Amino acid sequence: RKRMTAERYLDLYVKICTSGAIGHVKTDDEDYYKFSLQSIADFGCKIHTTIEDVHDQPDANKDLQILTTYEKRHIENGLKIKYIQFSLPNRESENL
Repeated sequence: RKRMTAERYLDLYVKICTSGAIGHVKTDDEDYYKFSLQSIADFGCKIHTTIEDVHDQPDANKDLQILTTYEKRHIENGLKIKYIQFSLPNRESENL
C-alpha cells in the first residue's frame, strides 16, 4: 500500500528517525484512520492518543484545533477529523 502508515513506510521511519520517535496522523478519512490504527499496532508501535473527533474535544492540544482549508471543507460536509499519536518501536540495533 502507498499509505504513509503502511508497514513499508513505518519500517523506513524506524530507519531514519531516532528510537521512539513520535508520529502523528490527522485525517478525515475513516478508512485511512482504521487502517492506520491497525497498521501502527501490528508494527509494534505504542499508540498514545486516539481522538475520533478532534474539533469536538475542547481539551485537545491547541495545535490539533488549527483548521486547514481542507478540514473546514470536510467539517462543512459532516466529516470528523480524527487523530492518532504513536511512538515508533525502538531500533533493535543503533547500527542500522
